[in-house]
Amino acid sequence: MNNQWQLTSFSLKVIALLTMTIDHIGYFLEGPLWMRAIGRIAFVLFAFTVAEGYVKTSNRKKYLQRLAVFGFGMTGVIWIIAICTNQWGYLTNGNIFLTFFFALLLVSGMRRTDVNGFIFITSALIGTVIFSVDYSFYGILTVVSFVYFQGNKIRQFLAFLCINILFYGPAVMMYGIWSPYSLQIYSLIAFVFIAFYHGQRGKYSSFIKWLFYWYYPIHIGILMMVSQYISF
Repeated sequence: MNNQWQLTSFSLKVIALLTMTIDHIGYFLEGPLWMRAIGRIAFVLFAFTVAEGYVKTSNRKKYLQRLAVFGFGMTGVIWIIAICTNQWGYLTNGNIFLTFFFALLLVSGMRRTDVNGFIFITSALIGTVIFSVDYSFYGILTVVSFVYFQGNKIRQFLAFLCINILFYGPAVMMYGIWSPYSLQIYSLIAFVFIAFYHGQRGKYSSFIKWLFYWYYPIHIGILMMVSQYISF
């Protein structure tokens, strides 16, 4: 494959960040449906890079701790915003960091045979429900499948296709492919980008690493405030 067409993990994260921003603008500011459709690409790319990071990191404990800090921290911020604005609907919006944290906690538990493994698995499953994480068990299974089939894009795609059929197949048959209930089917487009991924991290620095972590809660907070302002 020509090098100019190859994508790094950094490239995939940038694409995910852009499509996520379009999606969230469409969500919080009630934009057209095509914005939400484009946004379906974002979660898949983030899930893929998180799985890559988990498998390749030299310290999985710190990797999980980072996701936990941002996940539970952002949940706390959402509670504060809901209380201050009296917009309790915000509490139904889970955050993607907790999705990734519980998914990887589940993977960690499945790889252990001791009592801690059972505790990890149980905590991940209960936490997914209690905290109403973004994408719920659809998201959890996506990350788990990406971790277990890491390095084999065909198996990752087939597993993800099965997950989409399981969770969204009935909606597609009932409402068609252009409905708010079945838009997740467009997430399969993400594999067009994943196909060009060549396994390298790409551009990396401490600033870039933390940028990807902080951008999510900051832009969500800004869009929440803009949405609240417009609704006045």
